Amino acid sequence: MDKLTSPVDVSVAVPSNSTPPQRRKRKSSKIALRVLGLLAALGLIAQLAYTFSGSSKWEYVSAKDGITVYSMKTPGRNLKKFKAVFTVHSTLSRFVMFAEDSKTDLGIGLYDVRDIDAPSDRVKWTSCKMPFPKPFKPRQMVTKTEFSQDPTSRVLTYRVTASPDKLPPDNCCYRVAVMNNVWNLTPVGHGDIRIEWVTDVDMGLPYPMANAAQVPGFYWMGPMIQHFLDRDQYKDAKYSWLREGEQ
Repeated sequence: MDKLTSPVDVSVAVPSNSTPPQRRKRKSSKIALRVLGLLAALGLIAQLAYTFSGSSKWEYVSAKDGITVYSMKTPGRNLKKFKAVFTVHSTLSRFVMFAEDSKTDLGIGLYDVRDIDAPSDRVKWTSCKMPFPKPFKPRQMVTKTEFSQDPTSRVLTYRVTASPDKLPPDNCCYRVAVMNNVWNLTPVGHGDIRIEWVTDVDMGLPYPMANAAQVPGFYWMGPMIQHFLDRDQYKDAKYSWLREGEQ
């Protein structure tokens, strides 16, 4: 009679590849940190590449309703300069009176507008405040305005530059410290004036937002200039130092 043999367990123990939860968590955290570090490095490289890019030349952006806009990117600066070129029907004197009129409502809600100093009829310091949407503080612009004219070409230049130290600080607002805006007005005959309006300003906004706002701003403001110049209060403007172009 055959002996009965008991069953033998012949299964082979297979090592488990499972990782304890805490170890898996630490591993996932390390991967996430590496990914974030890589993204930060790529972001920094992209930012540096943008900051030091640029040709320092005017480049065409777009055109609309008779207004042509150009931009200029300078290496080392994130904010661009912009230029709008368009034509208005006016005299140079009417433009000067409009630009000097601190009571003109430009439709952007300027308030507390006042003259600070006017050493001549071509140089003046002014201050104004402009509301900004939250979370930004209102902006205060303390500026020097200057008029000059080339005696040969009769090109009129209107320059607006920031003078942030002309008044004591005001906690109400963010004081604009960088503004170098220039208007060059060239008489082209038949009572028309070609305007080149250059803006170089830092309103304290993130540069992508500031750069993106410039072009729509030109298209909104450009057509309003003719509306202002047509006002009756400017029609008889005359300045002894100013020579008009051929009408």
